[in-house]
Formats: sequence, C-alpha cells, structure tokens
Amino acid sequence: MTPEGLLKMYSGAKKEDFFVALIDDKEIFALILLDADVKKDWEKFEDGRSHYYLHKFSRKPENRKSRHSDDLLKFLQQKTKDDKFASIRIDLYQDQLGLVELYSKNGFKQVLDKISLGREWVLMEWNNPNLR
Repeated sequence: MTPEGLLKMYSGAKKEDFFVALIDDKEIFALILLDADVKKDWEKFEDGRSHYYLHKFSRKPENRKSRHSDDLLKFLQQKTKDDKFASIRIDLYQDQLGLVELYSKNGFKQVLDKISLGREWVLMEWNNPNLR
C-alpha cells in the first residue's frame, strides 16, 4: 500500500505521521504513528497524558523474521521518550501470534482483550519508564 493510501485510511493523519524504513533504498516496513486515538479503542484508558497510537505497521513478508522490526520499535520508544509522551499504544488481532510476540518481547504489555466483529482484539501498551 502506498503512503497516500495509508493516509486516506486515517482521517486527520498527515504525511509527517507516516514512517517508512529504507535499507539500501528498499522499503522494509511502513507505519502510521498518531498522537490521537482516532479509532476510539482506548477511550476508557484516557488519563489526560499524551500517548502515541501505532497504526498499520506493515512489514514485507521477507522481513518478518528480521531484526528490523525490533530496531523500529526501539526507535519509536526513543521518540516517545524524547517527546515526553507517556506510552505507545497498539491494537491487534489476538490470533496474530507473531505480532503479539514481537510487541511483548519489546516491552509492550497486554492491557485488554475485546471482541469486535467476531474476532478477539488485544490492546497492548509500552510505557515510557521516564514518566512513571
């Protein structure tokens, strides 16, 4: 999917919310990082602090077993610290075991399970240790 296509999926998203990782001029993965809960999945967890919401973290199939995803999550965690945001939040299907494992091993904790449209979702969050 193109950056423009991804941005159309999220009202309020701007080009600066879109990140693409390149290695040797080849796209490794792309994502949208917003500072608002546009899908309203996290409303009951609002606490008045600033949070990032990770959307559409897409990886090319050949890169799914690489360390690049870990590197990107470390970059996003550092950005969260630098910007003094409280956390990074993501929602994903619970049966996406590879993604649940990826986020878990990078310090994300499961916050809530929910059922939506017949599938179970899990909300996961990485908390900025500098703001506890």
